[in-house]
Amino acid sequence: MDYSQLSVLAKYALLMLTISFVFRLISWVRRIFVLRKSMPVIPTLFPPNSYFRGLWPKKWQTFHVDWNMQQKRALYQQLGSENFALVCFFEHDVVYLTEPDAVYNLNIEMADQFLKDMRVFGKAQPPLILFAVYALITKFGVYGPNVATTLGEEWKLHRRITSRTFSEKNNQLVMLETINQTMQMMASWERRGDGNVLVIEE
Repeated sequence: MDYSQLSVLAKYALLMLTISFVFRLISWVRRIFVLRKSMPVIPTLFPPNSYFRGLWPKKWQTFHVDWNMQQKRALYQQLGSENFALVCFFEHDVVYLTEPDAVYNLNIEMADQFLKDMRVFGKAQPPLILFAVYALITKFGVYGPNVATTLGEEWKLHRRITSRTFSEKNNQLVMLETINQTMQMMASWERRGDGNVLVIEE
């Protein structure tokens, strides 16, 4: 294969990439306009659980994998909405809900229609080059299949087994005991502390 043939192939590949990029851009803009009719929309390149987000530091990102643990309700208050959508140029879009009825409907009554993204739970295999990033993803299934890492009929089985244990009554008991234990720990630290300095022995 001579230089002229390589040049033609390179031009053809560049044309295909350009066409693909244009179609993706059109689709991205269309999804933004459609979703804006029902909720606030934030355009972004990748979803929070994308393997590619592991390639640069969290401090340079707004929507890293655990952004909602750090920002909590601040973004929802800023947007003035109980839900919003991340419309991603690459991979898939993500809709965040905080309305209890909507969350219940999606996770319980419509679980078969709105499936979990299993990459969050470490079950999907990433591209070979990204195994280093994949190793950093939290794996909820480290002890085997459970209610967080299964779908369909298997999920229903796990939910039936665990529903009595994780009832609202038990959750309230755990929360109250957690508060009690935390208050006792803080009181102990205050008694042992020397002014504003506390040395905790290992």
